[in-house]
Amino acid sequence: MKMKSKLGKLISGFTAAVMCFTMLPSVPTLTSDAAAGDRFSVGNGRNQYKGNSEGYSYEIWIDTTGGSGTMTLGSGATFKAEWSASVPSGNFLARRGLDFGSQKKATDYEYIGMDYAADYRQTGSASGNSRLCVYGWFENQGAAGNVPLVEYYIIEDWVDWCPDANGKMVTIDDAQYKIFQMDHTGPTIHGNTETFKQYFSVRQSKRKSGHITVSDHFKAWAQQGWGIGNLYEVALNAEGWQSSGVADITMLDVYTDPDKENPIPEPEPEPVPEPDENGHYINEKFESGEGDFVGRGAASVEATSSVSNSGSKSLAVSGRTDSWNGAAINLNTSVFKPGESYGFSVMAMQNDSASEDFKLTLQYTDSSGKEQYADVATATGGNGEWVQLANPSYKIPSDASNLILYVETVDSTTDFFIDDAILALENKISVSEPVGKYIRGDLNNDGRINIFDLVLERNAVINSFSGAANSPAADIDGDGKIAANDLVLLSQYIHGKITKFPTTSTTTTTHTTATTTTTVTTSNKNTSSGGSDYMDKIKSSITNNVPSNITANSNNGCKEEKISYYSTVAKKNKNAVVILPPNYSTSKKYPVVYVNHGIFGSENDMVGYCKSIGGNLMAAGEAEEMILVSCAMYTSQNSDQCSGFSAEECAKYDAFREDLIECLMPYMEEHYSIKTGRENTGICGFSMGGRESLYIGITRPEYFGYIGAACPAPGITPAQDSFMVHPGNMQPSEFKIQNHAYDPYLLMITGGTNDTVVGTFPKQYHEMLTNNNQPHIWQEIQGGGHDQGCVNPLMYNFLKYAFKA
Repeated sequence: MKMKSKLGKLISGFTAAVMCFTMLPSVPTLTSDAAAGDRFSVGNGRNQYKGNSEGYSYEIWIDTTGGSGTMTLGSGATFKAEWSASVPSGNFLARRGLDFGSQKKATDYEYIGMDYAADYRQTGSASGNSRLCVYGWFENQGAAGNVPLVEYYIIEDWVDWCPDANGKMVTIDDAQYKIFQMDHTGPTIHGNTETFKQYFSVRQSKRKSGHITVSDHFKAWAQQGWGIGNLYEVALNAEGWQSSGVADITMLDVYTDPDKENPIPEPEPEPVPEPDENGHYINEKFESGEGDFVGRGAASVEATSSVSNSGSKSLAVSGRTDSWNGAAINLNTSVFKPGESYGFSVMAMQNDSASEDFKLTLQYTDSSGKEQYADVATATGGNGEWVQLANPSYKIPSDASNLILYVETVDSTTDFFIDDAILALENKISVSEPVGKYIRGDLNNDGRINIFDLVLERNAVINSFSGAANSPAADIDGDGKIAANDLVLLSQYIHGKITKFPTTSTTTTTHTTATTTTTVTTSNKNTSSGGSDYMDKIKSSITNNVPSNITANSNNGCKEEKISYYSTVAKKNKNAVVILPPNYSTSKKYPVVYVNHGIFGSENDMVGYCKSIGGNLMAAGEAEEMILVSCAMYTSQNSDQCSGFSAEECAKYDAFREDLIECLMPYMEEHYSIKTGRENTGICGFSMGGRESLYIGITRPEYFGYIGAACPAPGITPAQDSFMVHPGNMQPSEFKIQNHAYDPYLLMITGGTNDTVVGTFPKQYHEMLTNNNQPHIWQEIQGGGHDQGCVNPLMYNFLKYAFKA
């Protein structure tokens, strides 16, 4: 929530970001005879003043966590506030408005208007955010009917972040507002602590002056069936969280006469930029500062001369607490027009880890009011290596508004640098040809360093004893030799004991890819005519030759949404990524496939396969329109990440069965337009995700009619591999659908003959199913490894033939 509230998503700091309104001290300092020119200071032992002046209430407050602030009263309702609260959990607010005294229901007021003008800005370096909003409460005590206590916000402007959630778009005062509600537990206007409602209206085009028909927001909330109590107050509020800033409210009037007119100063329109002679709107080298880039989420940005790709400076991005934190720039839609194509490029580098996956992402609001996150470009770079994230022809979605382009990482919080940021006309940027560089520790050349590389490193050390050649990526310490020390360093890095490898010079090499072939077999002992007949029908069409247009990254119309749902199994929120089909509409319903990652992975790992293979198949009309959900399987009450290979840790992946069926699937059915029933539900995955897809699908077939696994890991039945002894969840004779009435329409396993990670276990699963007379399709990739050489064929065939039986 990372502005990315869904950022998924909401960011975990939401409670802190709004607690300024609910952490009111029990005994405020009241000043009833204040006048224009009076100045109040908070901090250094005094944290609140409130009172009335010239018919308007006022309040200034700062949290006891530290910082300072002032509020100077002007004539009428005007005021000026300045604050410095860039400390951990620093929180400041200043507001003025009208007290309505909870005399009657908020919607019983025929009209409430507010006119305002503000010089509002965040100053200095901050790790937090700030906002300008209308604020108040709906009182439930003494109100007619059973209505909730409500704290409400109409947010007009903000810096870096504001609350967000699933909601609805409404038009008020000729502007788009997103309305939504949340539950919050904290102190209230009653002086106690309880759980109450919060209602939000968030303006989709920010502004610092204008007219607000406050009563229309009350009516819009009521039309959604939200309970409306008696109106307590209507105030204009300036708030800062872990930030410093100034809010000079030069005009403020709150009134109930609809015929009252106030002159509202309109801001001067900004000139529309023109591209330079190279077709570039922006070519930022950060030689004179940060330019238009700001920190996203908890990240802060600062021009630095410590490193650069060109010139003498770059932009340092630090203080990141989540992968979506990064460097962001707002795109003006009068220049970067929805439905048209543009070129984007930026150089990125980090020197904290052996390898890092960077992403250039576009955040926007679609026509339904939902926040979307589209991949523009990706790149993987080693320690100290500048890499280019570039897309010379990216089409901005036609229904997009509120455009934010930002640089993030896929799944880490490492600090990084960016340089040479170019925003240009289509095909007006130069894209560097990728060099065949290797990354130390990435022995399987998949751009990631994980436990699978450790297996290959062990083999490399053994091979070095006989003088056999090895990949230079196995030379972890950079001394020119492959030895036991390299294995130790890689193991320490993977298990988090070190965060970087010894510094060495960057080396380049080239990679070749072996050609693979496939064989396809099915069990000839079918026991369920429905599923077996369908698999017999399609088996001759199963192929390992996946067309290049299907695996290509393209703007195929799929939309990505990051979600957070509460797991009653893990006793906390878990994340997932939802990929919606092209032209997704709530007026129709779609089947759904749950896609699962490998061990040590996250909900982000399979998104690329879903969006490219799934999206391109749907866009080409070769697959049914479906919703794909990239899941986070690891389900534990005590930790968020697998700590190693053990029966206890593997059991936390098995627990995803209950988490999926009891928590994630109901969430999806509640929030998305989904067809229900096993005939409309599939599950598939890679490696550990393949194992869990088989385990879940076979043990709970009443929920899943389509089951797929690429390179499934051992452990469903008792087994031993190079990592551990697996106790198993069932015996080989039990590895089948127990009730043939629930035989799947499609059950498919893909394995490679050169998989050095899971070896022959995929084939052993196939043989168990065959011995148990369980109809299925077995696809063997000759020369295939534990990589996309097997994942692509499984995903292509599985998604192409899903939901067609």
